[in-house]
Amino acid sequence: MARARRFVAECGFAVAAVDVPGHGDRPLFDALASAEKTLHANPGKHGEVPAFEVDSTLRFFARHLG
Repeated sequence: MARARRFVAECGFAVAAVDVPGHGDRPLFDALASAEKTLHANPGKHGEVPAFEVDSTLRFFARHLG
């Protein structure tokens, strides 16, 4: 929830989680139209995503949605 608030506060974005049950195949990832995309896997719980990954996500969204 804190991450969603940060995306809204810093960039004014509406936030949606792109994930599927079981955390296996990523059909939503393949459907993203951007040629500039990477899939980062970080062990641990969702709340344990490293800060540099969240920062990278904000920069990506700012470039493509800003």
